[in-house]
Amino acid sequence: MDRSDGISRRVERVIILKSGVSKFTISFNKSGRVTFLCVVVSISDSHIFQIKSIAMNKLFIGLLIVAAGAGIFYFFNQRTCNKPPQDSISKDLLIGKWKAIAEQTAGDSAQPIYQYEFQQAGTVLLSLQDSAIADTLHYEWINPNQLVWKENIADSTGKTYSVVLLTKDSLQLQSKDSITALFIKAK
Repeated sequence: MDRSDGISRRVERVIILKSGVSKFTISFNKSGRVTFLCVVVSISDSHIFQIKSIAMNKLFIGLLIVAAGAGIFYFFNQRTCNKPPQDSISKDLLIGKWKAIAEQTAGDSAQPIYQYEFQQAGTVLLSLQDSAIADTLHYEWINPNQLVWKENIADSTGKTYSVVLLTKDSLQLQSKDSITALFIKAK
């Protein structure tokens, strides 16, 4: 904007940048000297929100990647943990005397401790720890990792257990209704 009286001249320029609007106002006197310089910089609100939006998008994408990684880890970990052992079970490890520990409670010492003696012929002698009287059950392998317990050898049905763990000193069986029985090798 120029003044026609010759006393001063004023020039205004407006520059629009990506980061906002800058306005320069310069005033000159008759001799050409700058008498007034004003620089106004205004950053638009939309630019601030745009910067925040980009940061939030990056954060959200990062959290999605972390959640997807955790989900994949959980999925594959569950598949390997819940998978019953295939052919790694040595059926000979089952033969011998086992003490049931899952039936015992921590504070109840009056709870009877049962012993199971698995024999090669497919019979199980069930007795109290120090008792001479034993009850006879029968077992049969139906898969490499499944047993069927029968009250009578002639029974066509019995209770099916999956062998979750069988080592030289521990045995873990799980029924179809997810009841777990734990045993340790008796000495």
